[in-house]
Amino acid sequence: MNFLVSIKAFILISILILCLSGCGNKDANIKEDSDLLFDKITNLSDIDNNPIDIQEEINIESTEKNNVEEIYYNENTKNRIGNTFSNITNGGYVTEQSDYMYYCNQNEDKPIIFREKLDGTDKIALVNFHGSSLNVVGDYLYYVNNSDNNKIYQTKIDGSNTVVISTDTYAYLQVYNNELYARQSGTKNALVKMDLEGNDERILSNELIDLFTICDDIIVCITTSKNVNYGGRKILLYNLDGTLIKDLQITTYNILGIVDDDLYYIDMEDEVCKKINVDTEVKVTISGKNKIQSINIKDNILYLSNYSDSKIYTYDLNTNLFEPFVVNGNTTRLNIVGEWLYFWEYTGGREPSGMLSKDIKRISLSTLNIQNVDK
Repeated sequence: MNFLVSIKAFILISILILCLSGCGNKDANIKEDSDLLFDKITNLSDIDNNPIDIQEEINIESTEKNNVEEIYYNENTKNRIGNTFSNITNGGYVTEQSDYMYYCNQNEDKPIIFREKLDGTDKIALVNFHGSSLNVVGDYLYYVNNSDNNKIYQTKIDGSNTVVISTDTYAYLQVYNNELYARQSGTKNALVKMDLEGNDERILSNELIDLFTICDDIIVCITTSKNVNYGGRKILLYNLDGTLIKDLQITTYNILGIVDDDLYYIDMEDEVCKKINVDTEVKVTISGKNKIQSINIKDNILYLSNYSDSKIYTYDLNTNLFEPFVVNGNTTRLNIVGEWLYFWEYTGGREPSGMLSKDIKRISLSTLNIQNVDK
């Protein structure tokens, strides 16, 4: 113990001698260095009491650098299918994944694709394009860019990394089980599929496809072939590899899709909503109202727009109850995300080709509150 005290005394005396022997011009530096040393010793002494989790800081930083999976969805809420089959047949201008919706306004002069929380907050513009057939799967939004000759585009869901993945012209794009399905437009109007990068495109059907959708691994197509004797249109059912399942010889101009083995469609002759069992081919009229032009579904409730009386109706698949839902002018292109029913409102009778003016509105399925969607 006396030896340690002697050592300490020797060190202190040596320092004092150095300070008094002409080092005055370095006093400030010595004091500064000693202060820094004191600070470091103090900080080191705090480690046991206040440990710094370096890994935690790194994780926070990486999250702020575009970890879109953690911000906008997680593996449990990641889509396998980019949009619902019933939205796609109505233009697919709205879709959702996890707590977020993605939609395109219908402003021809300033088209924008937005991302917004399902509760209406955190709205942000992603890209300045007019998009249809919106599909969101994981990190990416896939869509037909109507502002660029209907090419297929891909944009990260934070608005970055927009690329063209196929330069032909397309419609009714659907992402299904990590593959892209679309109608190749132009003179072919063929049904095609490709991988998510737009490679390995192959034709599934050479029929002239008007529109199609995919329901439980079955592709439902309306064709416009001229060699049939029932209105020039028919409904064909295909497997995902393009093999034909069945030709349903019915005339229609719009379909909903297949629900519990029943295919819902709008009859071409009287414009009423009907269903046909895809196995027995038994047909049933589900509504006495004609002039139906758009149908969608959520939780076994059909929503049907009628252009003759400017109403939207509902039909309960469980109770067969058909009743008015809301009156709001001529509506079409019904899309549903979350608890919102989106629709186009326009002036005129049946939806004209190339409408000059249209507005998007949405109605709460629970409160019936109607809102304008910003352009």
